[in-house]
Amino acid sequence: MSTNSQSIPIIGITPSSRPDAHLAVALARAGAFGVVDLGLDCGRGLSVLNEALEYGGPSLGALIRSELRFDPTLLPAGVDLVILAPGTDPLPWSTREDRPWKIFAQVTSLEEAKQAERANVDALIAKGNESGGRVGNETSFILLQRLIEATELPVYAQGGVGIRTGSACLAGGAKGLVLDAQLALVKES
Repeated sequence: MSTNSQSIPIIGITPSSRPDAHLAVALARAGAFGVVDLGLDCGRGLSVLNEALEYGGPSLGALIRSELRFDPTLLPAGVDLVILAPGTDPLPWSTREDRPWKIFAQVTSLEEAKQAERANVDALIAKGNESGGRVGNETSFILLQRLIEATELPVYAQGGVGIRTGSACLAGGAKGLVLDAQLALVKES
């Protein structure tokens, strides 16, 4: 990721499937990775993402949902990270040889993780059942442990992440943490 030589352990996704340029930029400026959830309206999502890129946050990305059926060629320059929501086919994204972004796949099971790994994503996000939207049967911490044992890819934890559980996930081998619904409570949201 292009912000600095250190890995950024916190990724913040705009909550509630709502694109939000101000929150994504605030996250990036605070040292996290600010990710705009493009939601289900491609035009509006891209407009908000372009606005965030215009503000010039140092580390910005986009969350792509399977329902959006998004064409990777539409993604604007300057995006450093693409997060694929569960159920989104990673192949159109990961097979592009000229892709300037990293690809993380949110996964809800070991089977989804193996499919994403075969598609050559850069990292996995263990999206536990405490998280919103499409989830599996396991908690983030259990899924995280299962994925770390089964893959060489970096694994981030999403769902139920608080001060204590986030520390436990990091101690358990998570590369970083993903926040989303918690961010609805901050004034920038």
